[in-house]
Amino acid sequence: MSTRDWKEAIQAIPPVTRTLIATTLGTTLAVKFIPAFAYASYLDFELALYKLQIWRFLTPFFIHAPSLQFIIDMFMLYRNSSSLEQQRGSPYHLFSLTFCIVAMLAVAPFVDVVVWGRAMVQAVTYMWANENPHGQIAFWGMIKMKTIYFPWFLIALYAFLQPSSPMDMIVASLCGHLFCFLDKILPRKTGRRYFTVPGFMYKIFGERPPNMASSSTAASGERRTWTGGYSWGSGRRLGSS
Repeated sequence: MSTRDWKEAIQAIPPVTRTLIATTLGTTLAVKFIPAFAYASYLDFELALYKLQIWRFLTPFFIHAPSLQFIIDMFMLYRNSSSLEQQRGSPYHLFSLTFCIVAMLAVAPFVDVVVWGRAMVQAVTYMWANENPHGQIAFWGMIKMKTIYFPWFLIALYAFLQPSSPMDMIVASLCGHLFCFLDKILPRKTGRRYFTVPGFMYKIFGERPPNMASSSTAASGERRTWTGGYSWGSGRRLGSS
């Protein structure tokens, strides 16, 4: 591929997803090769609040361990985040990610987790699965399931293959579920919207906030849904190096 082809391929990725992937790659590589950056990036509430190292509230969500698992996580992040962003629009997708980060930070003091990169991928995967509950996945071309079950399958798989606790993934799934509940399930029952995307998030993408009629339609839970599936193909065990 020529430089122009690469540039066009990158520009074709939705903006929030493109920024998310670039930030994750950059942060992960910086943590790997710059020890001082690694020390300054993990989640530490004491340093963030009392030493004003406020970036620690954000950087942990973009840190991964470079490995085969990292490549698989980036693939999932690209596919699932792109699908969500195309369905919801960039401003709403940015809002949903912000909500999940804030929710995970609220839970973080009660769990022994200082790096939340894997959890970020899990939150996106959970919201994607909830948005497309009738899709089908053929994991490694062998294990077939509905997308709605895929996040829980991932938690069980990571718990089996890795010695570390999947607590971060469980928290991420619960935070993703909370967003989906307040975003779609509860509004359908009450006829009220519980989320309003801040106007500045629309301005970031050069868009205008929707009018009241559009908001009413969104409150009813009407959204186009992608119901296709994709095959993960065959490969090595997840998490192996």
